[in-house]
Amino acid sequence: SFNIQYANKAVKDLEAKIATLTAAKAKPNTETIINGVRVLENTEAMRLQLFFDGKPAANIISALKSHGFKWSPSNKAWQRQLTNNAIQSFNHYFLPVLKGIY
Repeated sequence: SFNIQYANKAVKDLEAKIATLTAAKAKPNTETIINGVRVLENTEAMRLQLFFDGKPAANIISALKSHGFKWSPSNKAWQRQLTNNAIQSFNHYFLPVLKGIY
């Protein structure tokens, strides 16, 4: 009976995860421009993307990398998976920096 209960819980957890992802993908993309940096919450790709006009300063690149952002050559953007943690990290660390530098 333990194996059946474990399997049922796994199925319910998976169904909940699918419902969460479906709801997230149903939201429209949100785009904001902050001092020349385009910030895109890309719900189709499930990515938080930052588009700079040129190459950002070395300290910005270092901060992006330390907070989970990676350079995507195909999208020409710094991005990370779109999660609540990604949004909180952006709002807490990068929003003040972008408003102060650019």
